[in-house]
Amino acid sequence: MSNIKQPHQRRTDTTVSSCSPSSTFCATTCIATAVDPSNCGGCGNNCYTKAQFSNGQVTCTSGSCVSITPTLSWSTSSSPTNSLTITTTLTSATLYQPSSATSTNSPTNLPTHPPGPAGLTNGSVAGIGIACAVIGALLAGLIILFALSRRKNRHPIYQQPSAPPNNGGYMPQEKSGATTTVANVDRLLPQPTEDDAMIAGLSKIRDAIKNHVQNYYHTVPVDHKMVEEAGLVELARVLAVPTSSILDLLLNPATRVPMLRLYLGHLILSRCSGQPDTTLSFLPSEVSALAASDAGAKAITAAEVALFSKWKTISGTLLQQRYSQQPNENDPREASIADALASSEPVLRPFVNPSIDTNVRRRNLEGIMRRAAQYAFLMFSQPSSFVFDYTRTGHPDSLVVFPALLITVNDEGERLSPPRVLSEKEVVAGLGRY
Repeated sequence: MSNIKQPHQRRTDTTVSSCSPSSTFCATTCIATAVDPSNCGGCGNNCYTKAQFSNGQVTCTSGSCVSITPTLSWSTSSSPTNSLTITTTLTSATLYQPSSATSTNSPTNLPTHPPGPAGLTNGSVAGIGIACAVIGALLAGLIILFALSRRKNRHPIYQQPSAPPNNGGYMPQEKSGATTTVANVDRLLPQPTEDDAMIAGLSKIRDAIKNHVQNYYHTVPVDHKMVEEAGLVELARVLAVPTSSILDLLLNPATRVPMLRLYLGHLILSRCSGQPDTTLSFLPSEVSALAASDAGAKAITAAEVALFSKWKTISGTLLQQRYSQQPNENDPREASIADALASSEPVLRPFVNPSIDTNVRRRNLEGIMRRAAQYAFLMFSQPSSFVFDYTRTGHPDSLVVFPALLITVNDEGERLSPPRVLSEKEVVAGLGRY
């Protein structure tokens, strides 16, 4: 390991052999071309630049560009039942399969799509429309099930032997089950996950990051020019410190391990919530853009907070079969995981133990991110809303190496002020002022 003490040319190349079977080597990194809209079906095939997709939500599925443009309207009732009426129209998807990985030709005579409603981005409209369309399908199924149940219950359990036949007398009309089904939709939703289970899931991510840092990185001197400081900007913003302070903690062998834990923890957990740019979120693209809304913000009314809570729960229930497990190589979330891995390399590479196979290290980190993607969907599907808190308390030489998890909206869809602490932060002291 003595050769690390001297500055050396930093590697910036990525080879084809380092790509997983589900990825393709494009320029300088491995891309999941089956799901990456910027390289859909092959390197450089950007769905966003296709003329036919300019007015609608576009994504990449199985190497094909897919355009979905929903329109949505809803109304709420102020009656005691707090009913919600949702009407949604979803256009059929327009698929585009490139003839070659680098082709610039576009299909002709494809339908154009109107822009989203005023005040909403196309990504938000698509997320709302998809969720509501699926909700409508669920409610239709529930109505059928309820009707069958009522039909079955019409058979009497006990029949009076001497009951006279009905000779044309009045027969009461049975009420439709549709209203009852909608009113009782809460009974069809799963119970919120227990606090202990939420805490345990987050603890596994924390411990996995800790073990990863201890097993794959060294603590010998490194030249500061080898670390790409630009990759520390977002963490510096969250901690409210200069990037130079974070860089100093990384370069110091005595503080490197806790600082690497903090860097990776923030990189991973910041992607466990909704993002306007779906490539930066581990959540499914169907809900990521709308999930970026801050349900705890004071500008949002109590009614909107309650509706947002209900939307999350219903959407999570409908998407559970597809996204409740850790992503595999065919999961659309793999594109976001690949992006996170690529963004971490300029910061982590100078500190990697040279005796460790770099592919083994990357697979271990990829596994942690997949676990985090599963946990992100678990948090999203709860009626509660959560935030991660990195606020430093106590001595000025302390460092929050893993954030607290706060609940900002409870299971009843009510804003909490102050938020409730679900999981405590982990703090390391004695690192010196920074």
